[in-house]
Amino acid sequence: MKKIFSKILFFSPFLLIFLFLIYHYRFVYQTPFDEKYARDLFDHSQYRIPRSPRSISDELLYQVAGVDYLKTGNLFDINPEKAPLAKYFYGLSILFFKNAQIISIFIFLITFIVYFHLVKLFIRNNFLIFLCLLIFITEPLVYSQMAIAMLELPEVLFFLVHVYFFLRLLKIKKLKKAIY
Repeated sequence: MKKIFSKILFFSPFLLIFLFLIYHYRFVYQTPFDEKYARDLFDHSQYRIPRSPRSISDELLYQVAGVDYLKTGNLFDINPEKAPLAKYFYGLSILFFKNAQIISIFIFLITFIVYFHLVKLFIRNNFLIFLCLLIFITEPLVYSQMAIAMLELPEVLFFLVHVYFFLRLLKIKKLKKAIY
């Protein structure tokens, strides 16, 4: 019981910060995706008409691409030079929630959890782990990604997952080498 209480106490400041960030960006999560407007903007942007005076932001481009990938299955019409997985996530978020940024909340939360496990591989002191997590969650470059549908947050997530499992693999190989 005491161990559970200490874990709850350890993570409660992060939960409060996380809930504050969701509240802070609530207007972003409540704005529905306007597919007609986004499609029109894309069709008249620099991606379809060279030297077009109209431009489209990368954020809106990834949202249009995600919806298009899910509806048509064609990965080569819109923004083929970037990896499609994050754009699939944004497209799914639009189809389910009518908003691309909502999936960023879940990606941010999973990134935080993976970062926690990665930090635990290096640091055993709970205070230092707490400090690392606090710096991570309050870093403006990290938490601002919760409100936009860009590729940085999913890229950070997959990079951290890659590093975590790579370090676990090295640890297993060292253990096998010690056994043999």
